[in-house]
Formats: sequence, structure tokens, C-alpha cells
Amino acid sequence: MSKSKGNVIAPEKVIKEYGSEILRLWVASSDYQGDLKISKGILKQTSENYRKLRNTFRIMLANINDLETLTPSENMGDLDKWILNVASDVLGQVHKQFSEYNFVNGMNTLNNFIVNELSGMYIDMTKDNLYCNAKDSSRRRASQSAMAMITKTLLLVMAPIVTYTADEIVENAPAIIKGDAKDIFDMVYTPLEKVAMPFDANYMTRAREGFGTIVDKLKKEKLIKSTLELVIYTESKTVLDMNKIDAEDWFVVSGIFEDKPEENELGSFTIDEDTFTIAKATAHKCPRCWKYQADAEESTCKRCSEVIA
Repeated sequence: MSKSKGNVIAPEKVIKEYGSEILRLWVASSDYQGDLKISKGILKQTSENYRKLRNTFRIMLANINDLETLTPSENMGDLDKWILNVASDVLGQVHKQFSEYNFVNGMNTLNNFIVNELSGMYIDMTKDNLYCNAKDSSRRRASQSAMAMITKTLLLVMAPIVTYTADEIVENAPAIIKGDAKDIFDMVYTPLEKVAMPFDANYMTRAREGFGTIVDKLKKEKLIKSTLELVIYTESKTVLDMNKIDAEDWFVVSGIFEDKPEENELGSFTIDEDTFTIAKATAHKCPRCWKYQADAEESTCKRCSEVIA
């Protein structure tokens, strides 16, 4: 910026237009070892990163509002163990980077985790579990517990940067997050529990990406509207060794089977010599959970029938 060029962006103007949290987040995301860059475009991107962070907190808090006790990690499902393993590594790394004043890399690491694994994958995968399973089901409570553990650690990592947001979160957080704390200053950072990876995450991520490529094509051709209209057939030992429901939720499909389909095949892909065949689900759509697992039209699937009863 230069006074003579008249291209100065005053902090007061940024605060008035975007709020002080965005200004603080821009500082934390800037590499102070070189010339600092600021523009409307950069501030807009910073604002988008903040919105994603805030919305992620909001979604997780909404999903854990009735949780009173944490499920031990050994009793959690594969997807919960997976996200806790990833979050433990990422948030530990970010805390170390912040402690070394390496804010720019810490923020990059954090943003990538929130956009990809946490919001883009885990929150999407667990919607069915959180919204459609019985309120006190062990699967639902396990996913709520994983979210609560991540929320608390993420909150304390970010508190020095987005201070007003952290304060607002504590005001609205359930006791499972804040305990007896009256505000953010009563809370102390502790590393997230390290949980063993329950499956080959690299393999499963590549499988999800391969599946996503075909799904994008099917949606463009208007052959499907939702991945729940699909089932997957595969001989992959990695997938078949997983809990069946966790494997379905990983891809957000209505079924995963070992036998090849005789009809309704829509595409296929290969991961490490394992073939994945995608086909239309042959069962009926459950009007409650939208999975194609019902025996008759307009009737609920077995899981939803039990929950309603």
C-alpha cells in the first residue's frame, strides 16, 4: 500500500465491512516473512474461510446439544475412529505451528482439514446416523462424542485468533464441551486423544474419489439426483472387512455387496486391482431416511420402522 498511490486499505474500513474477526484471520493467514498482501479479493477469501469455520462449529454444536457423556473411542465405529485419528494429527500439528509463530502454515493445514476431511467428508457421511438413528442409539452417541471431542480441541486451538467467535461458542456450548467454565479463559487446551486408524485411509479415500468421478458424470447426464439411489458391488477386502453400515456411509450409498449385478450397471472403476461396480438400487426408497432399502413403495426401511416403533 502506498499513501501517494492512494491504495491504502484502512483497518477501520475492514472492520466496518467485514468485522474484526476477518482482520485477525487475515493477519494469522499472512506470511510475515515477506511482503504482506491485502485486497478485496483476499479479504473475500478470508471471509469465506471464516464462514466455513463458523458453519462447521455451528453444525457440530447443533448435533451434540443432547449429548451428556462421551462414548469411549474403543466403542466407536470405523468412521468415528478415522476422523479422530486424522483430527488428532492435524490439530496437534496446527497447535505446534501456532506455538512456533508459524501461523500461515497452521491456518493452511487447518483450512484444508475443515474443508476436506471434517466438513466435506465426515459431517456428510454421518448425517444419516445423526438424523435417522434412534436418539440414544450407540452409533449416534459415538458420532456425537467424536464431534464433541473435535469441537472442544478445535475451539481451543482457534480461540486466540477468532476471539469473539470463541466466546460466542462457549456461551452456546453444552456442558459436554465447556464443563463448569464460565468463559473461554476458564478452558485449557489438551491434545486430542490418539486413536488407531481402523482401515487403510489412503485406499478408501482414493475409492471415494473414484466413485465421485462417476457420480459427477451420472448427475450431469441426469441419470441420478442422489448417491443414495446407488449401490456398489466390489470384491475389495478393505471395503468388505469394514462394518457394512460404515462402508455404506463412507460412499453415502444404499448398499455394498460382493456379488456382481446382473442389470442396472452404471459404471465402474478400479483401485489397486480391486473393481468397484456402481449400479442402481433395486429396493424402494424409504420416505424417512431416503435410503433405497425398503421392501415396498412408500414403506419405511427396517431400521426406520424400528426407530419409529
